[in-house]
Amino acid sequence: MKLPMANSIARLPLWQVDAMAAAVICLGAGVWYFAGLSPLVEARATRQNLETEVAGEKDALQKQSELIKRREQMLEETKAQILASRVQLLPPDQINQQVAKLTEMASGIGLSIDEIKPLGPAPQERFTTVPIKVSGVGSYDAVTKFMQRLRSDFHDTGVSGFALSGSPEKPDEILKFELNLVWYAAPVQGAVQKKAP
Repeated sequence: MKLPMANSIARLPLWQVDAMAAAVICLGAGVWYFAGLSPLVEARATRQNLETEVAGEKDALQKQSELIKRREQMLEETKAQILASRVQLLPPDQINQQVAKLTEMASGIGLSIDEIKPLGPAPQERFTTVPIKVSGVGSYDAVTKFMQRLRSDFHDTGVSGFALSGSPEKPDEILKFELNLVWYAAPVQGAVQKKAP
């Protein structure tokens, strides 16, 4: 006994049977594509996007790592430079030697010192400041040389203020000067340290 559907198919012309078979194949291919292949294609595209993102993140991480290494190297170089250029602070009780050196340098340049007077030391957390008042007479060039030598030879001494009095019309004339220097000495042992707020 033949099935009714098989009878009806058998009566159709051959081209219609072929068309139905092609339709069934297309339907099967469509089901296979949408049920199986499309999700695979989407998953593959998603995976490629994720791989691209991961590669970008790896590149960024590599660049950050190189930047950190360069900065650490620069930090070490800076620390080495600081240690190499570190000024050795002398104890505040050696103020007389400091005054003698300043007086000798000023005299060698051509300045005439009227007064050089150290004031009381002011202890700080990492150093002690000792103000030194210097006054005298000399030419403008000599005062300029004194300031230059102070900067180049006395790394532990700074200038907090100065005053010059003379005639601007006569630059070669002797002028009066007053310098306020600050000598940075080593911290005083046992002194009360200032605490940060």
